[in-house]
Formats: sequence, C-alpha cells, structure tokens
Amino acid sequence: MLSNNEKTANFKRWINIMSDIVKNIKNRTDNFSVYYDVSHIDWMSQFENEMLQNPRELASLKSYSYNFVKYENTLKINFFNIQYYESNYDIPVWKIANMFELHSACKFLLAAHYKKIMIIIDNRNSFFNENFDIHEMFLDILYSSGSEFELSQTKSTYCWKRLHYNNRIIIAELGIEYFNNAKEFNLLKCYAHKISKNIVSKNMTDEKIVREINKWFYENIKYENNGYYTAHSAVSALISGKGVCQAIAAMAVVILESCNIAVRYVKGESYNGESWEKHGWNIVKVNNQWLHVDFTFNLSGITDTGGNTYTLKNSALMSKDHKWNKTMYSSEKNDKVIKTKKQYEKSVFAFLAGSTQFLANGAVIEYESSGPPLIKTNNKLLFALLPFVELLGGYYEFYKKSNIVKIFYAGEEYDIEISRFVIYKKTLYIPAVYLSQYLDFFYKMSGDNIIITLK
Repeated sequence: MLSNNEKTANFKRWINIMSDIVKNIKNRTDNFSVYYDVSHIDWMSQFENEMLQNPRELASLKSYSYNFVKYENTLKINFFNIQYYESNYDIPVWKIANMFELHSACKFLLAAHYKKIMIIIDNRNSFFNENFDIHEMFLDILYSSGSEFELSQTKSTYCWKRLHYNNRIIIAELGIEYFNNAKEFNLLKCYAHKISKNIVSKNMTDEKIVREINKWFYENIKYENNGYYTAHSAVSALISGKGVCQAIAAMAVVILESCNIAVRYVKGESYNGESWEKHGWNIVKVNNQWLHVDFTFNLSGITDTGGNTYTLKNSALMSKDHKWNKTMYSSEKNDKVIKTKKQYEKSVFAFLAGSTQFLANGAVIEYESSGPPLIKTNNKLLFALLPFVELLGGYYEFYKKSNIVKIFYAGEEYDIEISRFVIYKKTLYIPAVYLSQYLDFFYKMSGDNIIITLK
C-alpha cells in the first residue's frame, strides 16, 4: 500500500513521463524509450486522458505499440513505436464529447467552407456504438444544420472513421468538395445583399418580397445547361446570367435570407411532361405557412394545368408535378431546421492567449496556423483573423497596394487599414474592440481569457 507521499511523488513522475511522450509525438518521433512503473495506475485511462488533451497529436497517430517489462513485482512501460498520418497535420482538428458539439463541428465545417476537418470523439460514455454509420450520421447532421446554401453547392461529401481503445475514442475525417471557394461564396452573398436592398422597401410584405425576387430572376437569369459543373454553381449563374435549377434555387436561398425570409433548398424531382427528373426549388415561410416557389419553372414560363405560376404554392398543389421527401421538408422539420440555424447564430467561443486550442460551443478546436488564435501584447488581447473570420462564414484578403484588409462577412464588405493590425509570425492580429465593430459580437475579457458571444 502506497503512502500519500509516495502517491504524490508517483503522480509528479507520471506528469513528467506523459509530457515526454506527448513531446515525442508532437515531434513525430517514430521510436523512443520511456521507463516508468505503471503497477499502481490505470495506464490505459491515463494515456487516453493525456491524448484527448492533445487532439492534433491524437489525430496524427496511424498505429502505435509499446512494451511492458516486469521487474521485481513491478510492471514498467518501456518502449514506444509509432507510425503517423502525414496528411492530418494541416487541417483543423476538433474534439467533441456529445451530439451538440458534433453538430457544432459540422455546422462550422460548412460555414468556413473547409475541405476537410478531423473530429476526435470522446466516446467513453458510449453514445456511439462501434457499428454506427458515420457518413449517414454526418449527412443527417448537415441537413439539419440550416446551412441550405452551402449544402446545395457541394459536389461531393466523404467521411471515414477509425476506432481506438475499444471504441472509447473515435477519430473521423469529414470532407466536402464545393463548386466554389470561400471568397467567391462571400462575394455572392454581398451581391445578394445589394439585390435585397434594391427589392425590399418599407412596409413590404413577405409575399410581395417573394414575388419581387421572382421578377428579378425572370429579368436577370436564364435557364441553360452547358453540361459542366459551372451550370450548377450559383456563383457562375450570377456572373454569366445562366444556370440550371440547382444554381437558381441556391442563389434564391441567399437572396431570400438577405430579405429575412425563412427558406430552404428542396431536393426532389419534377415532371417534364414525359418523365420525372431530378430537380431543385425552394420552400419559404410566408404568413406562417411553408409554401413552395420554383423560380426555375417561372423564369422558363412554365405554368401548371390551370395556367398558374409556381409561386407560393401549398404542398397539395405542388405535388401534382413535383416530388420530394415529405418528412425531410415537413412544416415541423422546416421550423426545426430554421430554429437550429438561429441557435448557431448565437454561438459562444472561448480563447486563452497563447494557446493553440480554443472552444466553440464547448467543442475544442486546434488549428494549424503560424500563430495562436489569441495573443496578448502590451496588456492587449489581439485576435488572429484566421481562423475566427472563417468559422463565422466570412473571408478576408490583404490588398498590399492600398494597405487595406478587406473583410467579407454576412453580405457586407469592410475595409480596415493595415495600421490597425499587429503582425506576429506572419499572422494578422487585431484588438477585439475593433473586430467586434465589424463581426457583430459581444465579448468579455478576464486576464488572458476572452469569451465571445455572437449577436
């Protein structure tokens, strides 16, 4: 039986040995030796805990092994052999412990237009069994997130998982390929915001706004399929004035959201007079009802058998020549998706100066960049534009000739003089008080910490 002093000494030695192990993993050392008595501790649980505190290092492990040596009634861990994933080190790594945090990770994946992220799932409470379908769950979360525009503009999605410690830790990689990049998406949102300002006038009803948007499409966009991916891109449709239903309905999402109208992108089928074919359109909430709008049919001059356009139709009338998943787009599901979207608009972030990790809605994020997300200099807390602006769905660019940093966010463009920034390790930092003027958030500072709540 160990005395308290012996337990304390063992604990201190254990902290040192774990620090050495993590240091070797951070340096991506293939083989290294340690020598520590593990007779009186739960070695596996301790190792799990330590690795979960270092999600990026955990995500980099491809395989590992270690030896135990028994000597004079003691069991000592001796030698490590590790293989690493080379590709995991340059993408954001998240650590989550519940479904809400997993939803947050997927939501921010879409908002930031990341091509891929790694997610470390702390599954010690067994909320996932080892046979769960990660791709199916991933898609279900994405389609419940309220990110209608981003989802409608994806070419493909993929994911894979690997299990550690008997399913107690799950590592998943999630990836999305988009039609366009973050800059192009943000420019589209800025243009949509200008369109909405031109359309909406004081005291205009939502029904009138939808009809005015329908008029805008009729006057500015032409249905045309060039046989390439560009025909499906909302960005390309805006530039060329041409596109197919996917591009048109996606563009409609951005414009309608800029007009503060609840909207979803509907993925289904339509009847062309001879057969059913894949099709996309919108469903909007007007006068407390979810009603369908098919801007593609309208700009093509297509009407139903009664000569009516496809503007603000109820489901019964729309279903005569359109088919869709009635459960996925039910009024209850639509309301839930919009509610989820609004919840994420109130997300909370926590940063610690100098740390490479920060929190988003409780989930831990570790981002590979030149400098930490938050630094403290001259008693001031400064934010790195990357990754914070990205996570909020924005984009920024430095224009060297004019010494201006341009930030695109929520359909607006902001020009900030470079003199407002501090450059540290080739990364742009700006005081929270300035950044909050553009990104519209509350913040609370305490020592080296800052907590941000989106408005």
